[in-house]
Amino acid sequence: MLEHRVAEWTREWKQQGWIEGIESEKKLLIRMIQRRFGHVTSEIAKTILNPVMDTDTLEQIGDWIIDCDEGEIFLNKLKGL
Repeated sequence: MLEHRVAEWTREWKQQGWIEGIESEKKLLIRMIQRRFGHVTSEIAKTILNPVMDTDTLEQIGDWIIDCDEGEIFLNKLKGL
């Protein structure tokens, strides 16, 4: 019984750590978006990013921050998710 409970706790802790990592990555991306494209673009992006929980998608978004020359182009890519 105790062994089962410990395994369950471990899974819960790993899940919580994964979620916290995703949320930290999103905060960093929002900060980068704000610095590159401004406050309005970052607020729109924040809404779009909120449900994203896939690390590959977040990585792609980071590339777009670097690759896009304008906030409008960036947001169009984001809206296409």
